[in-house]
Amino acid sequence: MEGLHSKQYKVMLKTDELYGGLYYKIRSHAGTGKFLNVEATGPISGRKNVGIWEEACPIDQIWSITSLGNNKQVKTINNLSYMLNAKTTTWDCDVYTSNADTYVNFELVSTGIYYIRLKSNTTKYLTASGTGSGSNVSWAELSSTSSGKQAQKWKVTTTSLPDVYTLWEQHLWVIIRWRQMQAIFTVTFRQKASVKMRFVEFSEIWKGKAP
Repeated sequence: MEGLHSKQYKVMLKTDELYGGLYYKIRSHAGTGKFLNVEATGPISGRKNVGIWEEACPIDQIWSITSLGNNKQVKTINNLSYMLNAKTTTWDCDVYTSNADTYVNFELVSTGIYYIRLKSNTTKYLTASGTGSGSNVSWAELSSTSSGKQAQKWKVTTTSLPDVYTLWEQHLWVIIRWRQMQAIFTVTFRQKASVKMRFVEFSEIWKGKAP
């Protein structure tokens, strides 16, 4: 895209203290399926469904977890105020703000493979409805069949902050969210003490190729 462009960018500093937890990818069917994925098209500001998808937008597929144990919350790095949740009216899995149904227990099956069990209702396990991209994820009772159990086994692996964090002016690492607006390159930072990240605000005319 050449010349003067219309973009609004929302950026977030990458720091060692960004989220205060470790980063993970969670893959269905004991690591042979797709990745646990928030169905979002931008920054999350409300309840969003969770499914599985091929490896794609890292912001919607990387999760912050303090450790893999009991009584844990699985937070999306898209917005740390949102985490895996049981929508108990349907037993679908979504992301929502902290409540009793956002706590899970990681139960080790084999090296790196876990059942993710709902703490508020220990009969419910995180379950993929299928193997393809777009398959829904819900909370279900532990299956009595080997194929059913396979859909409830999740490979949980550590990862780093996503590659879309780009080295940019003054050696700041930023992540870019954009939408077409005016011929202004807008970068917004804000302070959020609980997450230990900070944001700054400025605008400048952007010329040349958009990142």
